Amino acid sequence: MATLFGTNGANNLTGGVPADIIFGAGGNDTLSGGGGNDTLSGDGGNDILNGDSGNDSLIGGPGVDFLYGGEGDDILNALEATDFDSLFGGIGNDVYIVNTTADNLVEGSNEGIDIVWSSVSYALDANVENLLLTEAANIGTGNDLNNQITGNSSNNTLNSLGGNDTVIGEGGNDTVIGGGGNDTVIGGIDSDILNGGIGSDQFFFDTPLPAAGVDTITDFSILSDDKIVLDKTVFSLLETVAGNPLTAADFSVINVVVASEVAIAGTSLNKIVYNRLTGSLFYNPNNNVPDFGAGGGRFATIVGSPDNLSTTDFRVVA
Repeated sequence: MATLFGTNGANNLTGGVPADIIFGAGGNDTLSGGGGNDTLSGDGGNDILNGDSGNDSLIGGPGVDFLYGGEGDDILNALEATDFDSLFGGIGNDVYIVNTTADNLVEGSNEGIDIVWSSVSYALDANVENLLLTEAANIGTGNDLNNQITGNSSNNTLNSLGGNDTVIGEGGNDTVIGGGGNDTVIGGIDSDILNGGIGSDQFFFDTPLPAAGVDTITDFSILSDDKIVLDKTVFSLLETVAGNPLTAADFSVINVVVASEVAIAGTSLNKIVYNRLTGSLFYNPNNNVPDFGAGGGRFATIVGSPDNLSTTDFRVVA
């Protein structure tokens, strides 16, 4: 491994076959990693960084920089929020780290499964599959690929648009939208608004109560074959075996006003209780003992309160 240091002038530094660490320092530099898993840091100036082959880490620094990942699974970090950099991932599963929407991301078709980590609200560029919001970013938007969009602890609005997507709110009171395609929508911690959009969607519940809050499903469609998916590591006292629809022994329907539903659902013999009148869904791990017990309570409300919700509209997973 070699470590190369530039000067405050315009440097042209090239690594060898092993893994190299190259610092440009000031000036408008051109840094090339060569072979190996290299770390290139442009530092100050308007720099050109070429990762070449290998799994490289490219860091732009102050100035208007051009980062070329080349072959391999590369990390391209624009770093500065005030400069407008251009990032080219190349072949491989690349990570783009951005702090402004003014950065230009260029990814070719079928060049890998790539992700953007963004500290600002961000809409995915063409040919980039995944998005992770960091810090205080609020809004994340997908594209027509099969995206995974993940929020943060803020109150996010996430919309995956087209494709068969997985959209995860994480913390905060989020609005999570699947858009077109057959999507998996996950609220996470706190009370979220879940909208699957067009297609056969899965509303996935994998966060324990009370941290999960009460999510609102706005567009559940039995005709579209939407499913409510329950993670058995959270809903651990279900009798249903993972990989199957909910069994009759785990499900009951009540039809009472909101003022009575907690008391009635809390003494049910069944673990999942649906109030047809209000659309409320409860998890009742302690059966007919009054109240719900640890980890129990209302976990969702289905807007429209479908009359014919049944065990086949649920799926239990490991």
